[in-house]
Amino acid sequence: MSGQFEIGSKHIEYKKLANSAIEEVKSGNFNDVVKALYKKSYCVVPSSDAAYDDYLGAVVSIEEIAKSAPQVASVMVDQMIAQEILCRFGTQDGQKEFSQDYIYAVLCSEPGLTTINSITTKAVKTANGWKLNGKKSITGEQLNSDKFLVFAKDEDNKVRVFVISKSNLNLNQVSKSVAGSDVVLNQLSIDLEVQDNNCAATLNDDYEKVQCIARTYIAAVSLGIGHSAIVSSIITAKEVKDSNNQSISNTQSIQFALADMYAEHDAARMLTYYSANLIDNNKPSIKFATMAKVQSTDSAAAISVQALQIIGNLGYLANTDFADVIQAAVNGQIKGGTNRVQKNQIYQYMLAKK
Repeated sequence: MSGQFEIGSKHIEYKKLANSAIEEVKSGNFNDVVKALYKKSYCVVPSSDAAYDDYLGAVVSIEEIAKSAPQVASVMVDQMIAQEILCRFGTQDGQKEFSQDYIYAVLCSEPGLTTINSITTKAVKTANGWKLNGKKSITGEQLNSDKFLVFAKDEDNKVRVFVISKSNLNLNQVSKSVAGSDVVLNQLSIDLEVQDNNCAATLNDDYEKVQCIARTYIAAVSLGIGHSAIVSSIITAKEVKDSNNQSISNTQSIQFALADMYAEHDAARMLTYYSANLIDNNKPSIKFATMAKVQSTDSAAAISVQALQIIGNLGYLANTDFADVIQAAVNGQIKGGTNRVQKNQIYQYMLAKK
């Protein structure tokens, strides 16, 4: 099976091109960088006109961009998922809605959500359109989006997707006390009426394929984060000297730590590439996509914290930049459905296998 995880010269070239692309445009805010990547044919579904022509190509490109700009890669993923949804399930107006002039945020997650069928945000048909009511969870980088794809369930239990402008949504910040500190969570409160043409798509049973794509993309972002953390750890371990003036990279404790980091990261990469390869071969597997997402995001979070321990040997603390890296890694564990919920789904596959 391992041979299926290997990438060929075409995908190696995609990685190089993605690295060059992000190096050229990565200065600036998220939206400006993403729009610059749009112009370079990134942030879109794979095609002959894009910077990659298959899903494995998209994955290696996302991974490469995430190595130096994880927040940008995360926003990039939202654009790609938004286009998938609008192109596959969109109405005529919905399919025309997607525009590279806007930054989109996909708002499916909500407090207490376990699966897409558990959505509590309601869409009630009115004489002039739709009445929407509910709450959505939103990540920090999504706050700067121009438009939001809001998932809601209608009176027939169909999941509909509404395109809502930023100005029509209200942001609430919920404070939770954790270990004596106030943790602020972002939520969007939705209570508004919209027109018929705001309903851009109605999902059907084929949505599982989009979930496979989304989870594989989220895994790719985490691969980039994990890779950078490992590289930084290796460089630091070679620089720091022990009491005998020897690099701590020569000690077994550091070697074992780095080996564990590498093994976990490489397992995540193989799962992610394999999931993308299945999608390209029209055999998308929600099981492998979920395992890739869980393994990649969990390992990125653990590797980032371990990297901080090693970098701390040089006297560094968790400054703002590195705190952002850890936050990006942890966000991956939540985005697209929490890993705790998705591990339960993996367990269900285990039961079915038995």
